[in-house]
Order: sequence, then C-alpha cells, then structure tokens
Amino acid sequence: MLYGRTNGNQMWELKKISRDALLYTENTKVLPIPGLMRDLQVPNDAELFFYVFSYIKNDRFVFVTTQKVDFLAIDTPENVSECNFAMHVKGALWDVEKGQFVSFNDQPGKLQTFVLYDCGIPNVVIDRETKIYTIFYLKGNEHVFRETKARHQPGFVSMLWKKNRVGRPINNRLVFFHIEGSDCENMLILHEEISFDGFEKGVSFVEVIPLNTEGESSESFFRSAHKEGNKILLEDTDAEIEPYCNKHLSFDDAVVVEQPYEDYNIIFVDDGNVVFDDTFDCFSYEKVFPEDGNPCRENIIKVDYRKSDIENGHALFNVTTGTIT
Repeated sequence: MLYGRTNGNQMWELKKISRDALLYTENTKVLPIPGLMRDLQVPNDAELFFYVFSYIKNDRFVFVTTQKVDFLAIDTPENVSECNFAMHVKGALWDVEKGQFVSFNDQPGKLQTFVLYDCGIPNVVIDRETKIYTIFYLKGNEHVFRETKARHQPGFVSMLWKKNRVGRPINNRLVFFHIEGSDCENMLILHEEISFDGFEKGVSFVEVIPLNTEGESSESFFRSAHKEGNKILLEDTDAEIEPYCNKHLSFDDAVVVEQPYEDYNIIFVDDGNVVFDDTFDCFSYEKVFPEDGNPCRENIIKVDYRKSDIENGHALFNVTTGTIT
C-alpha cells in the first residue's frame, strides 16, 4: 500500500543534498534511488513529484510524475458513489529493488499515461493513440506485461482485507480485460496489488455483492486504506478524470463473474487471498437480507448449483465465514 498514505498530499521530496535519494519530510526517512534521475526522460527543468509505494512491507516502487496527484481522491466514497472513475496521470514507475524503471512498452524512463484506479501501486498504462492498455505485474520477482486493445475499458476491482480487521491492509485486485481477436473477457488475479495469482480466460465481470451497500463498502475501503485521512473531492487533483468500471470492496464483500459455460462463480477473500474455486460455482444466486430490515451482519447468498446432469442443489453461502450450508 501507499507509504504515508494518511498525509494530505502523500508526496516525498527530492533530497537537496543528493539527486540519488528521496527525503520523506514527515519523519526525515531517506530512500536511496541511484540511477532514477539519470534514466528519467524529462527536461532538466521539469517540476517532479514522487510517490513511494511499499510491497510486502518494503519500500519498493517510486511513481514519478510531472503533476500533483492526490491518491485519496481516487478512493473517496463521495466520489465513488456518484460514478466509477480513474485518473489519467503522466508518470514513470521506478523499481527500487531492481534499480530500474518498469519498462512499459519497452520505453523505460519515458513518461507514460497511467490509469490510477485505487491508492495502490500504479500498474496500468494506456497509449491514447492506439488505445492499447498495458498491465504490469510481478510473477515471482520478474516484470510481466499484458497488452489489451479493449473494445471497452478494462474493469478494476480492488478488494481490501485485514486479518481480524486490524493491522496492515492487503489489497488484492481483479482486472477484467479483452485480448485482441478474442470475443471473451479475461480475469487477472493479483495478490498484494501486483503479484500474479491467476489468469482465467473467458471470465467476465457481472456485479459485486456487498455486505449491505456499495456506498458502505467504499467507505470501509477508504477508512481501512487511509486510516483517518480526510476525504478529498475531485477538484483537488490536477489529474484527468476518466469513467471506468471501478469497484472498491472490503472484508465481507463478494464479486460475481460469469464463466465460459455460462455458470456464475462467487469470488471472495479468505485469509488475505482471493478465492476463485469451482466449489462456489452456481447457475443462479440471490442475496439474503434480514427479514426485520436491519443491516446485514453477515453476507449470505442463496445459490442454486448443479449436483449432476439431472439434479440441482440449493445452499446458503456465507461470504463472511466462507462456509456453505
């Protein structure tokens, strides 16, 4: 997650005594970045802004931009509840561990148009001329890229989780996109924002099933990701705003996808990991609400599934506990 994400502008500053280190002004922490300024393809007099992201608890990526970005605004519930959006920002992504820029489109160090859809590590760029999206992730510790020239924009689902709802947040991601020449959608599962966890062909996004409402889910995501950070309105950012299918979920929420054989699957997070398993296949489903009209304490979904070619089964799937009865 974003390091220092509770600060107003969430920026680090280039250290004055060296061009090879960043200084975090809130606690005087120094992050070495040898080679970043040398390899960055911008004019010498360009004003730069630096955003540092951690991965597996270590400061791992630096997002360099020529414009201010407030990552709080992307997750602010007031904005998300009105429409789904992402920010388009010119920038480059530096891998601290490897000491090199992430080579989107084989152009390391050149500013690309990033699609920022949550407060996590930026991992998607778009070429506005060709309309090609490039998705970046880690497989093992190697940089991997997928390109998609989508008939429509990719869909993003960010699923925040904490063990017993305390401690360090884990943000898993689902990215839905088309591959050129294919009629079907595909799903990329990313653990801890950019770690490859699975790729499923022919899986398309249907909807989310929140514990109560999507608005409450966005509020929960915001509080967990930003602690007590002040909510920011879109007018407070210099980035370009674009409409996207973009969802922010947490804890007891689920995602419904459709599979090639026209059955549904209910995806959720268990012990910090995305669960996509045929145990949770069904051909119909329905959210169960309390009969007394009170808010749901557990996210329960009634499902109908095929026991065999001639027999169907019925069950209650409790997303909160991860059990089926």
